[in-house]
Amino acid sequence: MPSNFSLSEFACACGCPENHTKLGLLTALQEVRNIFGRGIKIASGYRCEFHNKGVGGSPKSSHILGLAADIVIPDSVYAFQLMKAIFDSGRFQRVGYGKMSGTLVLHVDVDLDKPQEVLWGY
Repeated sequence: MPSNFSLSEFACACGCPENHTKLGLLTALQEVRNIFGRGIKIASGYRCEFHNKGVGGSPKSSHILGLAADIVIPDSVYAFQLMKAIFDSGRFQRVGYGKMSGTLVLHVDVDLDKPQEVLWGY
């Protein structure tokens, strides 16, 4: 399957060599991107435990497992259209929205070990 994403977009921001991003996350995001028809910028993907703690992430964060991504949201129209594509894809049952370093982001994950069909703010 052709992809608009590269694994480097999901690398830990601390610069560590680890990157445990799961194929299931990439596949689900690509499906959203295909429906959305616009670019998607990843603010945060995989996080090592050290970096996750440094940004105030949950010790049980799906980012640590390579199952989550935060998508940059430049404006409200983009946010609405992206959220619609996320739900239309049927691939994400866990979506959060909030700010990360002052930037509005949508969190999506494919972590089946956490409650499904949830939407939360942070």
